[in-house]
Amino acid sequence: MNAKEFIGIYFCAHWCPPCRGFTNVLKEVYDRINEEEKLLEIIFVSYDGNEAAFERNFSEMPWLALNYTDSRNKLYKQQFGVTGIPTLVILNKSGEVVTYTGRDDVQSLRDD
Repeated sequence: MNAKEFIGIYFCAHWCPPCRGFTNVLKEVYDRINEEEKLLEIIFVSYDGNEAAFERNFSEMPWLALNYTDSRNKLYKQQFGVTGIPTLVILNKSGEVVTYTGRDDVQSLRDD
């Protein structure tokens, strides 16, 4: 992955109604932010219960994902202290956390 200005780590699951709703909002904002130049990349980290659910969920997303069985899934959940979903953590291109409340920020951008 080329260095983008921002990287979003998106934790969600298909079984979670708020996640499904937020995924649609995130897609809209992601497309708008990247319309002229790719400034944001998102990496989906699954909370789905099985690989089939992960595949169904990821098929609706225009960004990257860690494979369902990737050991970094658990590591990132712990590293970023994820206790609920949907959660969107935004990093700068150096990998430093910009915000743990990316969901709220994206919602605000959509409402503008």
